[in-house]
Amino acid sequence: MNDEQDHDIGKLRPQYQTYDRQKCFIAYSEQADWSADLLRACEQVLSKPKFNLEPDYARQHFVSDVPLDQKAIELIANARYGIYDLSYWRADDKSPWQMPRNVFIELGMAIALNRPTLLLRHGSNKEPGLELPKCLQCLREQILEFSGAYSLKKVLRENLPEWVNKLPEKAWWNRHCIFGDRVCEYRETHPQAKQLGQNNLSCSIGDGADSSGPDFRKIVEDVLERFNDVTYSYLDALSLEKGYSFLLCTHCQKVRSSPFAIHRITSKTPPEAFIAIGMSLALDKQFGYKIPKILITEDLRYVPSLLSGYEVVVAKSDKDKKQQLRKFMPAVIKKVRETTWKPRALPFIDNLVDTTSEDAQPYSSNRGRNNRKVRVYELSRDLNLKNKEILAICDQLNISVKSHSSTITEFDANRIRYAVNKDVQASEQAEEARANYRARQITISASAQGIDKAEKALIRLGFTSKSNFARSTLLGRSTVVKFFQFKPIKIDSFKRICQALQLDWREIAGILE
Repeated sequence: MNDEQDHDIGKLRPQYQTYDRQKCFIAYSEQADWSADLLRACEQVLSKPKFNLEPDYARQHFVSDVPLDQKAIELIANARYGIYDLSYWRADDKSPWQMPRNVFIELGMAIALNRPTLLLRHGSNKEPGLELPKCLQCLREQILEFSGAYSLKKVLRENLPEWVNKLPEKAWWNRHCIFGDRVCEYRETHPQAKQLGQNNLSCSIGDGADSSGPDFRKIVEDVLERFNDVTYSYLDALSLEKGYSFLLCTHCQKVRSSPFAIHRITSKTPPEAFIAIGMSLALDKQFGYKIPKILITEDLRYVPSLLSGYEVVVAKSDKDKKQQLRKFMPAVIKKVRETTWKPRALPFIDNLVDTTSEDAQPYSSNRGRNNRKVRVYELSRDLNLKNKEILAICDQLNISVKSHSSTITEFDANRIRYAVNKDVQASEQAEEARANYRARQITISASAQGIDKAEKALIRLGFTSKSNFARSTLLGRSTVVKFFQFKPIKIDSFKRICQALQLDWREIAGILE
């Protein structure tokens, strides 16, 4: 892969190819009473032939010149699966509950990198004040509870899907978001492309809900108001984005579209701030550029160990906080404004199987739905097959059944449906490919008004020439030149050009209906 192509994808290395045994990343709080039981249960279940995964975590690897957060990102990105214990913990019955700050940072990394996860909470986390973060309320039904080694092993055996055949790097660059269970436009676009389309610089702010919170916000607002083209929003004030079902999606979009952030780290800093920091760190790595983050605290003890390699501003008084922000803010904004980015097409890899259809996918990411029981004879009737044919398929897939009246999980039923429909799908896909080929031979040209909008979009997105734009879309220069000269080009090329310019191709072509 040449320099033009190997731009950002090289920042994340597919290290899983060198593993003797594929890994499952474990995010947990070392100080929790149940941490030893958790690791032992994971080791026993994951080592089973069904999964054959090796538990792994950042502190297991000592590399003196690699920061802890960078080790975590590499491990999370390359792991076939991740188990995240979101439980609050405490040293003893009289001690205050502690937030799993590092785990929330690691979860943010997994969300940004589109990694499959199993979320856990200890049964002790039912006291007032230990509720799930607001942005994770959407996942309440998917967070599994455990109380000890036995219950944890049971939970793992019943809910760990078989992700051992899914290559990690395909999810890094896939338009389909596992957490949102949908194709997301924010995953289709380089974060800096979203930022370049903004008139103002947007800053996301995460801080604590303690008594000094309002004073800190007033300080930040006073400092930011000195910059005319800077807007800001608080993470805890975000609302559900139109067209999306999860508040978590709104947080992810805000991190991806904000060129810089401010985080005040206290004993009351909410999980959303740490999740956002984790997302930002992972995007730094994935796309190969730094998202400036001002981390400010009154006491370094509140700073999670995963952030130990970062410069943190220590300011105790309001005067110190204002002075430090006034000192650092101009440099941060200058850096953001001077950031140059050469627009290029992202190397997205689409799933070969439709991930939005349970019937079509061999491995479903919809945790919780796969526990429903299905009788084998009912499945054979639905698929119009004889019972013995279904039993033969079960045997080939190593699904344990004794007779046609046996029950299997919906997860295994989906695997059978996929195996049965594979030939049918292949035939349908071949016909669809032929139809698409015929459709791509149709040519289309832009209208005068469309070209005017395209020229403005080219400038707005920072393309310096049509040649650079052609390279970013992986199209020939002559094709792009024809487009801007009102000449007809193939419709698929026309659509790709409009998509890269963030324009509606029908509007550019002057098609009213």
